[in-house]
Amino acid sequence: ANYVVVHWRDREGLLRETLQTLEARLTPHGFARSHRSTLVNLARVRELKPLSDGAWRLTLDSGAELVVSRSHRDGLLARLKQG
Repeated sequence: ANYVVVHWRDREGLLRETLQTLEARLTPHGFARSHRSTLVNLARVRELKPLSDGAWRLTLDSGAELVVSRSHRDGLLARLKQG
């Protein structure tokens, strides 16, 4: 079955829906896709750094680091510039 693991602060939860469905619900609330398997809260982004392969490394205010894939890079960067 389709499910999504959600991380917030120091907790985790499981939702029974696709990431695509969750993305549609959360995009208007400041979330964006950063990778085929990851959505990120744009309000929590602390830093972005380019990587040599065209992807980017995103650091959240919690210290967690995520990769922004090349295919999602332009959309995520545009959303960050808007907000």
